[in-house]
Amino acid sequence: MKENEDERIPRKTVRNKIWKLQEENAQLKNVNAKLRSMMRYSKLCFYKSEKVINDPVQGYIPIDDKIVKLIDTEEFQRLRGIKQLGFADKVYPGGLHTRFIHSLGVMQLGRSFLRQIILTCDIEISVEDQEVFLAACLLHDVGHAPFSHVLEDLPEVSNHDILSAEAVMEGEIRAILEEEWCIKPRRIATVIGSKPSSDPSYPEEERQRLENIIGDSSSTDSFFSNVLHSQIGPDKLDYLKRDAYFSGAKHGFYDAERLIDCLRFRSEDECYEMIVTEKGIPLVEHALFSYYEMFRVLYWHHAHRSVTSMAKRAVEDAFRAKKLNRKEILKLTDEQLLSKLEKSGVESSEDLVNRIRCRKLYKRGKTSGMHEKEINSNEYYYRIELFKDTKLRRHSEKKIINFINDKRAGEETIKDHEILIDIPNLPKWKLNIDFKAENPIKGKDPVNFADARISALTKAIENLFETSVWKIRVFCSEDRLRKDVEEYWKEKKSL
Repeated sequence: MKENEDERIPRKTVRNKIWKLQEENAQLKNVNAKLRSMMRYSKLCFYKSEKVINDPVQGYIPIDDKIVKLIDTEEFQRLRGIKQLGFADKVYPGGLHTRFIHSLGVMQLGRSFLRQIILTCDIEISVEDQEVFLAACLLHDVGHAPFSHVLEDLPEVSNHDILSAEAVMEGEIRAILEEEWCIKPRRIATVIGSKPSSDPSYPEEERQRLENIIGDSSSTDSFFSNVLHSQIGPDKLDYLKRDAYFSGAKHGFYDAERLIDCLRFRSEDECYEMIVTEKGIPLVEHALFSYYEMFRVLYWHHAHRSVTSMAKRAVEDAFRAKKLNRKEILKLTDEQLLSKLEKSGVESSEDLVNRIRCRKLYKRGKTSGMHEKEINSNEYYYRIELFKDTKLRRHSEKKIINFINDKRAGEETIKDHEILIDIPNLPKWKLNIDFKAENPIKGKDPVNFADARISALTKAIENLFETSVWKIRVFCSEDRLRKDVEEYWKEKKSL
């Protein structure tokens, strides 16, 4: 009897074996579910095609008849005439690529994100959901105004996400989505436009207009919107690499595919989360630092900001003279808009466009960091208002012009458009991604990636944007005016 008792397996060991078998069974069920899900991939996500577009950045991009029908619409073809970098080719001559090929590149990266979502998320993503996301990636810029983001500061021109959301709800694109793709255009509009609709920094009128379009969005569409617009989403990952490739500014290169491989997706209480693994931390940091460096050397290069402010004033003055209207401008390409301004009969617009064409760019009269020590809080907030309020900015420009004209009494006076104040729009910096260890403690919630315990570099980059790169500049039409602008600054110590 005693011998039999010694041979018995301890109860704790039996219990542990049962738990292990249950865990293995659960894992097997999960694998089977994934296999079933993978068998229901949209063919747009995983397939080979004889029709491909050879892209120097994303490689071969497969396209089928449904994609071709969207590409061949008048609205999408217009993107061939809208340069991705606006007027950056005046500084980096190679930066002539367009939003047409960028949109295709975003769709291709969207496929990689979809595969990772399906492989790692614990719920099934339907074929319709997959196609909604891919269509949103392809069409996310379809309503974009000419001159890249130059005109979005003007009250007459809305944010490009809002314009694109409106574009998919009307015309030929809407018909193709309904008849060929068999999906609701409103879902595409939601994925494209959910970001500005929930961002309080956007004007209330624009957010209300967008909410009327998209209505109540599902958790899946809101999640897709977060992925598309994320700091490490397909939109930014494509344009960083593409802008670096074509401009020659090497700072934007990084390993996108490896970064996507290090992402995990999960759902909890009908909410989705994007999580980066430990191996992905340096890859995300590299992408974020590339983002910062590209702003430093390309997007906010002083000569690029000069031509940007010139183009903005040319359009602004044409609007004031009622030579342009919002509906018309959104159907034009870059070249068509330049030509229209050139023949507008508005003296300032014609002069500025002629200077842009001949690369007679305005010079820096004064450059000041937004956070310099001598700037008090009142001046800082006044500068913020200068960015938001076009009339206030023109008033400040007029003060400088009057100062110079009074000083040069008896000489030729300078015109209203010969002094321009430029304040770039500070990028929205919200990392909607979390970090979680590969083998986390059970019940332990993910930590936001920006937490200093995970990535001290992330907060440092955010601070660098504001303290080192974000600058206010006063541009003047001629070298001879630089000294006058400096004198104004020394005397007034304010704008």
